[in-house]
Amino acid sequence: MPRPEQLLILCIEDEADFRTELVEELEALGYQAIGAESGEAGLACLDALPAESVSCVICDVMLPGFSGLEMVRLLRGHPAVAKAAPVLLLTALVGRDDMLSGLRAGADDYLLKPVDLTLLQVTLENRLQRLEDMRRAQTPAGLEVPRDLLKHLSRRETEVLTLLGKGKRSGEIARDLTISEHTVRQYTKDLYRKLRVTSRVDAARIAIGLNLV
Repeated sequence: MPRPEQLLILCIEDEADFRTELVEELEALGYQAIGAESGEAGLACLDALPAESVSCVICDVMLPGFSGLEMVRLLRGHPAVAKAAPVLLLTALVGRDDMLSGLRAGADDYLLKPVDLTLLQVTLENRLQRLEDMRRAQTPAGLEVPRDLLKHLSRRETEVLTLLGKGKRSGEIARDLTISEHTVRQYTKDLYRKLRVTSRVDAARIAIGLNLV
């Protein structure tokens, strides 16, 4: 994984004291961190940053102006946010349905307030390592991905391929899609056959080539 000082994290949180504390803790861990007090402020920060310069976004679920779920969708499409960059949602209380909605919207994980700093550190290290792995697995020059490939995949297969492209493991995919790990493995096996690949890395390259992540 790149050194923390090479990684920029955007923290969108409307509680000023907590936002300041979060930014300071991230900086203490060696990361670059920027705080924003609202969804609008977060988007304004992104608009001023170079393409794919943000390696992670930590965003409160309840924000003035935008909900956290709306923000996830906007963040995923913003050019300043790196492809497959982890989006972590902050919440004081979350139910199963809310969690599923967030994950389906494109969030990668939830962090409960008050945030356990050790858990935050481990979560960031794991997620950012996966981001680095995905960057190394970018579709190499010269590899042609048929643009009509998606026509041959079912909706669920496309969802699984997208999550593979984000570096998620079978257990995480099962949780996100509310299906069993056995079912995920079967979908993955079918994808390998249809894509003519033999590994998750190769499947992830196809997902990236199709702009699914």
